[in-house]
Amino acid sequence: AAARKDLEEARRLPGLEAEKTYIEGRIHAVEGKFEAALEAFARTLAQDSEFTSALYESARAHRALGDNKKAE
Repeated sequence: AAARKDLEEARRLPGLEAEKTYIEGRIHAVEGKFEAALEAFARTLAQDSEFTSALYESARAHRALGDNKKAE
């Protein structure tokens, strides 16, 4: 709950949009909401295609959903 509140406060500040979207994805992943996490990581990568942490976390989310082929 605290992380989500911090994210909402950060969203009010300008800049670092990819980082904020990545954090949203991490929160979803920690909560076990892997589909929502994948959506956030996809938005992160649309904002910054070289955001390697989002690529890694996308693979982890695919693996958690049992889709090892997409995780590769």
